[in-house]
Amino acid sequence: MQPGANSEDLPHHWSDEGLLHLRLPRRGAAGRIVGDVELHLPPDVQYVGLARLVVCAAARQAGMNGERVEDLRIAVSEATTNAVVAHRRVGQVSPVVLRFGATDNGGFEVTVVDTGPGFHPLPPEAMNGRDWAIEGGLGVTIIRGLTDDVRFVRDEGMRVSMSFAMDLGADGGEERNGRHLGGA
Repeated sequence: MQPGANSEDLPHHWSDEGLLHLRLPRRGAAGRIVGDVELHLPPDVQYVGLARLVVCAAARQAGMNGERVEDLRIAVSEATTNAVVAHRRVGQVSPVVLRFGATDNGGFEVTVVDTGPGFHPLPPEAMNGRDWAIEGGLGVTIIRGLTDDVRFVRDEGMRVSMSFAMDLGADGGEERNGRHLGGA
Protein backbone atom coordinates (compact mmCIF):
# COMPACT_ATOMS: atom_id res chain seq x y z
CA MET A 1 0.00 0.00 0.00
CA GLN A 2 1.30 3.45 -0.95
CA PRO A 3 1.81 6.01 1.84
CA GLY A 4 -1.29 8.13 2.09
CA ALA A 5 -3.49 5.56 0.33
CA ASN A 6 -5.43 5.15 3.55
CA SER A 7 -7.55 8.23 4.25
CA GLU A 8 -6.47 8.18 7.91
CA ASP A 9 -2.88 8.87 6.75
CA LEU A 10 -3.81 12.11 5.01
CA PRO A 11 -3.66 15.48 6.75
CA HIS A 12 -7.12 17.00 6.86
CA HIS A 13 -9.36 19.51 8.54
CA TRP A 14 -12.68 18.00 9.52
CA SER A 15 -15.74 19.77 10.82
CA ASP A 16 -14.88 18.82 14.40
CA GLU A 17 -11.73 20.95 14.01
CA GLY A 18 -13.86 23.99 13.13
CA LEU A 19 -12.71 24.57 9.54
CA LEU A 20 -15.48 23.28 7.32
CA HIS A 21 -19.16 22.71 8.00
CA LEU A 22 -21.46 21.48 5.27
CA ARG A 23 -25.22 21.40 5.10
CA LEU A 24 -26.83 19.12 2.57
CA PRO A 25 -28.47 20.90 -0.37
CA ARG A 26 -32.07 20.41 -1.47
CA ARG A 27 -33.94 20.78 -4.75
CA GLY A 28 -35.57 24.16 -5.35
CA ALA A 29 -38.75 24.97 -7.27
CA ALA A 30 -36.99 24.94 -10.66
CA GLY A 31 -35.37 21.59 -9.91
CA ARG A 32 -31.96 23.17 -9.26
CA ILE A 33 -29.96 22.08 -6.29
CA VAL A 34 -30.40 24.78 -3.68
CA GLY A 35 -28.66 24.88 -0.36
CA ASP A 36 -26.06 26.49 1.76
CA VAL A 37 -22.50 25.51 2.41
CA GLU A 38 -20.94 26.93 5.52
CA LEU A 39 -17.19 27.45 5.63
CA HIS A 40 -15.39 28.40 8.86
CA LEU A 41 -11.93 29.85 8.24
CA PRO A 42 -9.20 30.95 10.62
CA PRO A 43 -8.78 34.74 10.53
CA ASP A 44 -5.66 34.61 8.38
CA VAL A 45 -5.19 36.09 4.91
CA GLN A 46 -3.73 32.81 3.65
CA TYR A 47 -7.29 31.38 3.70
CA VAL A 48 -8.84 34.09 1.50
CA GLY A 49 -7.80 32.14 -1.61
CA LEU A 50 -9.49 29.01 -0.23
CA ALA A 51 -12.70 30.96 0.34
CA ARG A 52 -12.59 32.24 -3.26
CA LEU A 53 -11.91 28.79 -4.66
CA VAL A 54 -14.68 27.00 -2.75
CA VAL A 55 -17.35 29.69 -3.29
CA CYS A 56 -16.58 30.00 -7.02
CA ALA A 57 -16.62 26.22 -7.50
CA ALA A 58 -20.04 26.05 -5.84
CA ALA A 59 -21.32 28.90 -8.04
CA ARG A 60 -20.09 27.20 -11.22
CA GLN A 61 -21.72 23.95 -10.10
CA ALA A 62 -24.97 25.87 -9.54
CA GLY A 63 -24.84 27.20 -13.12
CA MET A 64 -23.25 30.65 -12.80
CA ASN A 65 -21.56 31.80 -16.02
CA GLY A 66 -17.89 32.80 -16.26
CA GLU A 67 -18.30 36.59 -16.17
CA ARG A 68 -20.46 36.43 -13.07
CA VAL A 69 -18.03 34.01 -11.41
CA GLU A 70 -15.32 36.66 -11.88
CA ASP A 71 -17.54 39.29 -10.20
CA LEU A 72 -18.24 36.82 -7.40
CA ARG A 73 -14.55 35.96 -7.01
CA ILE A 74 -13.54 39.59 -6.51
CA ALA A 75 -16.45 40.41 -4.17
CA VAL A 76 -15.78 37.32 -2.02
CA SER A 77 -12.08 38.24 -1.85
CA GLU A 78 -12.89 41.77 -0.70
CA ALA A 79 -15.50 40.75 1.88
CA THR A 80 -13.37 37.91 3.28
CA THR A 81 -10.25 40.08 3.45
CA ASN A 82 -12.22 42.79 5.28
CA ALA A 83 -13.47 40.20 7.78
CA VAL A 84 -9.97 38.79 8.36
CA VAL A 85 -8.55 42.30 8.84
CA ALA A 86 -11.35 43.14 11.31
CA HIS A 87 -10.51 40.03 13.35
CA ARG A 88 -6.76 40.66 13.26
CA ARG A 89 -7.17 44.32 14.25
CA VAL A 90 -8.67 43.32 17.63
CA GLY A 91 -6.86 40.01 18.13
CA GLN A 92 -10.00 37.95 17.51
CA VAL A 93 -9.22 34.25 16.94
CA SER A 94 -12.73 32.97 16.24
CA PRO A 95 -13.34 31.88 12.64
CA VAL A 96 -14.62 34.01 9.79
CA VAL A 97 -17.78 32.31 8.51
CA LEU A 98 -18.94 32.17 4.88
CA ARG A 99 -22.41 30.85 3.99
CA PHE A 100 -23.15 30.46 0.32
CA GLY A 101 -25.31 28.66 -2.18
CA ALA A 102 -27.89 28.87 -4.91
CA THR A 103 -31.21 30.48 -4.03
CA ASP A 104 -34.76 29.35 -4.85
CA ASN A 105 -35.13 32.27 -7.29
CA GLY A 106 -32.19 31.14 -9.44
CA GLY A 107 -29.54 33.41 -7.96
CA PHE A 108 -26.54 32.85 -5.74
CA GLU A 109 -25.98 34.36 -2.31
CA VAL A 110 -22.86 34.68 -0.18
CA THR A 111 -22.79 35.92 3.41
CA VAL A 112 -19.51 36.67 5.19
CA VAL A 113 -19.74 36.98 8.97
CA ASP A 114 -17.05 38.20 11.33
CA THR A 115 -16.97 38.98 15.03
CA GLY A 116 -14.71 42.01 14.68
CA PRO A 117 -15.71 45.52 15.74
CA GLY A 118 -17.90 46.14 12.68
CA PHE A 119 -18.25 49.39 10.78
CA HIS A 120 -20.83 51.69 9.29
CA PRO A 121 -20.38 51.62 5.50
CA LEU A 122 -20.44 55.00 3.83
CA PRO A 123 -23.16 55.62 1.25
CA PRO A 124 -21.99 55.32 -2.39
CA GLU A 125 -22.19 59.08 -2.95
CA ALA A 126 -19.57 59.62 -0.22
CA MET A 127 -16.97 58.32 -2.69
CA ASN A 128 -17.45 61.37 -4.94
CA GLY A 129 -14.98 63.53 -3.00
CA ARG A 130 -12.51 60.73 -2.22
CA ASP A 131 -8.75 61.32 -2.49
CA TRP A 132 -7.87 58.46 -4.85
CA ALA A 133 -4.16 58.72 -3.99
CA ILE A 134 -4.90 57.11 -0.61
CA GLU A 135 -4.74 53.32 -0.70
CA GLY A 136 -7.31 51.12 0.98
CA GLY A 137 -10.94 51.60 1.83
CA LEU A 138 -12.27 50.57 -1.58
CA GLY A 139 -13.55 47.09 -0.68
CA VAL A 140 -17.12 48.16 0.07
CA THR A 141 -17.29 50.22 -3.13
CA ILE A 142 -15.98 47.29 -5.18
CA ILE A 143 -18.46 44.91 -3.56
CA ARG A 144 -21.35 47.29 -4.26
CA GLY A 145 -20.30 47.56 -7.91
CA LEU A 146 -20.04 43.81 -8.49
CA THR A 147 -23.13 42.52 -6.69
CA ASP A 148 -26.80 42.73 -7.63
CA ASP A 149 -27.64 43.47 -4.02
CA VAL A 150 -25.55 43.82 -0.89
CA ARG A 151 -26.56 44.29 2.73
CA PHE A 152 -24.28 45.27 5.60
CA VAL A 153 -25.61 44.35 9.04
CA ARG A 154 -23.69 45.30 12.14
CA ASP A 155 -24.45 43.33 15.30
CA GLU A 156 -21.87 41.30 17.26
CA GLY A 157 -19.55 41.91 14.35
CA MET A 158 -20.32 42.44 10.70
CA ARG A 159 -22.47 40.44 8.31
CA VAL A 160 -22.10 41.18 4.60
CA SER A 161 -24.75 39.47 2.44
CA MET A 162 -24.15 39.60 -1.32
CA SER A 163 -26.60 38.48 -4.02
CA PHE A 164 -25.67 37.61 -7.59
CA ALA A 165 -27.67 36.74 -10.70
CA MET A 166 -26.31 33.65 -12.46
CA ASP A 167 -25.53 35.54 -15.69
CA LEU A 168 -25.35 39.03 -17.17
CA GLY A 169 -28.60 38.72 -19.14
CA ALA A 170 -29.35 38.22 -22.82
CA ASP A 171 -27.97 41.60 -23.99
CA GLY A 172 -24.69 41.17 -22.12
CA GLY A 173 -25.66 43.78 -19.54
CA GLU A 174 -27.83 43.96 -16.49
CA GLU A 175 -29.19 46.18 -13.81
CA ARG A 176 -26.95 46.23 -10.76
CA ASN A 177 -27.86 48.38 -7.79
CA GLY A 178 -30.09 50.51 -10.04
CA ARG A 179 -27.50 51.03 -12.81
CA HIS A 180 -27.46 49.39 -16.25
CA LEU A 181 -24.11 47.78 -16.95
CA GLY A 182 -22.84 46.90 -20.42
CA GLY A 183 -24.84 45.40 -23.25
CA ALA A 184 -27.21 47.20 -25.59
